[in-house]
Amino acid sequence: PVTKSTLGYFLEPNESVLDLFVGAEGTLGVITEIELLLTRIPAHRLSYMQFFESDETALAFVEKLRSSGIPNVLAIEFVDKHSLEFAVSNPRGAKTPLAQLVTAKTQAAVYTEVTYETEDDLGEIYAQLEQILSNIHVSMDASYAGVEEKELREIKVFRHAVPEQINATIALRKNSFPELHKIATDMSVPDSELLAIYRLYRETLEAAGLEFAIFGHAGNNHFHVNLLPRNTEELQRGKAVYKTFAAQVVKSGGAVAAEHGIGRLKREFLQMQYDSEELKNLRSVKDFFDPRGLLNKGVLFVDAK
Repeated sequence: PVTKSTLGYFLEPNESVLDLFVGAEGTLGVITEIELLLTRIPAHRLSYMQFFESDETALAFVEKLRSSGIPNVLAIEFVDKHSLEFAVSNPRGAKTPLAQLVTAKTQAAVYTEVTYETEDDLGEIYAQLEQILSNIHVSMDASYAGVEEKELREIKVFRHAVPEQINATIALRKNSFPELHKIATDMSVPDSELLAIYRLYRETLEAAGLEFAIFGHAGNNHFHVNLLPRNTEELQRGKAVYKTFAAQVVKSGGAVAAEHGIGRLKREFLQMQYDSEELKNLRSVKDFFDPRGLLNKGVLFVDAK
C-alpha cells in the first residue's frame, strides 16, 4: 500500500539491504549492535490543541491543515469525544488546563505541533491557523497553545491520559473477566479516505453497542481505534468487528498494520492484505535469510518454518 505501513518486507530500488530488516519483526536476523544518529530538538516549537463541537469539523480542520502549506508541521493528532472523556476522568489529565476546555458540547480535538525560526514566523503560523478555523466557522477561543516546554508537557500529559485511563479501565474489568483485553487497531488509509473510514469506525461501533475511543495520527490517516469490551461476549464481537474494518481498509487501498507490525495476533490480516503470489514472494525472502526457520517462529507466517 502507498499509505503508512509495516507489512512484511520492503526493499525499494537503490536502498540498502539494511532497509529490508527494518520492520521485519525479527524474522530475518538477530540485531547485535545498533548505531544511532541523533538529531537536535527544534529550538522553537508551537504546540496547539483545538477543541471542536463536531468530530467531522475536526477532521475538516485536519484536511485543511495538511493542504495549507504551513511548513514544518511535526504532528497532527486527533482525539474523539470518548477519548476526551477518558482524559478528563484520569487524575493526571484532569489537573491540566486542557481539561477545563472540554465541555458537554465538545466532540473532538486536534493537536498540532509546528516548528518555526522567528517571531514573525510564529505570527504567520497563527494567522494561517486562524484563517483555516474561520473557513470552517470555528473560533480559536476553544484552544490551548504555547511555545514553552511547560505547555508542551501539559498537552502531552493530557494526551497520554487517554491510553492510561483506557488501560486502567480494562485492568479493573479483568478482575471479573480475566481473559479480557482491549482491542486496538493499527490501520491507515489514503488521504481521500480519512473521513469515510472514521465514519465507518464510529457508526459501526455505535450500532454494535461497543465501548470505544478513537485517537491517533490523523495527519497520515492512521487512527487507533480502542475497543473496551465489558465481558467475553463483547470481546468476541469486537474481534469480529476488527476483521470487518481490516477488510474495508484493504479495499480502500490502505494498510492493516501502519506502525506496529503483524506479529502473531494479526497473521490472518497479512492474508487479507496480499494475494497468494505476493505472500509467496514474502515467504521466499524469509526462506532465503532463515532457511531453517529459527527466527521468530509464528510471526508473520502461520507455519513454524
